[in-house]
Amino acid sequence: MNKLNCHIVSLCKSSIRTVLILLLLVSNAPAQKEDILFTHLTVEDGLSLNVVTQILQDRRGFMWFGTYNGLNRYDGYNFKIFLPEVSNPHSISSHSIWSLCEDREGNIWIGTLNGLNKYNWKTEKFYRYKNNPDDVHSLSNNFVYTVFEDNSGTIWVGTLNGLNKYNREQDNFAVIKKVSNKLNADSINSVRCIAQDK
Repeated sequence: MNKLNCHIVSLCKSSIRTVLILLLLVSNAPAQKEDILFTHLTVEDGLSLNVVTQILQDRRGFMWFGTYNGLNRYDGYNFKIFLPEVSNPHSISSHSIWSLCEDREGNIWIGTLNGLNKYNWKTEKFYRYKNNPDDVHSLSNNFVYTVFEDNSGTIWVGTLNGLNKYNREQDNFAVIKKVSNKLNADSINSVRCIAQDK
C-alpha cells in the first residue's frame, strides 16, 4: 500500500471515530421534554356547540370560538355566548360563524352566513354590515367566508359573491366583483381564503 492510500485510510478511520463519538454523545444527552397540556372544552363546560368552525386568541388573552350555534368568548374560566337577538340591533347577525379576525385596533371581525360583524371590545357592541342591492358600497354578499387584515391595516372580506375592501373613513366597502383576469362574467366569484405574500 502506498503512502497516499495509507493516509486516506487513516483519515477515514479518524472521521468514522469522530462520527461515532458524536453519535454516542448525542444519544446520551437528555432530551428536552416539553410538557404541553391540552384541555378539552365542550358543551358541558359552557361552549355553545361541540363543533367549532374558527378559533382566535385576541390581544387581551380571550379565546374566541366560532360555531354553528353562536360566537363564544372564553376567559380561561367561563364562556360568554353571543347569539342574535331580534330586538337588539347591536347583537351578532347570525348563529353560524365562518371566520374570525382581530384588527390592529383590537376589533374582532366575524364573518357569518348573514353578514359581517365588527365587535368593539370597548363598547361590547356588534356593528353589522350586510348586502343592500340599492347601495353599491355595501357588502357584495351576506355569506362571508373569510376576513383578513393586510400589513397596511386594510380589511379584506371574501364572500360568496366577490372580494370586498373595507374603507375605514367611510365605513363602507369597495366591491371587487372580478376576482381574476382569468374569470369571466359567468365564473364563480366566491372568495374563501385571503393571504398576503411577503
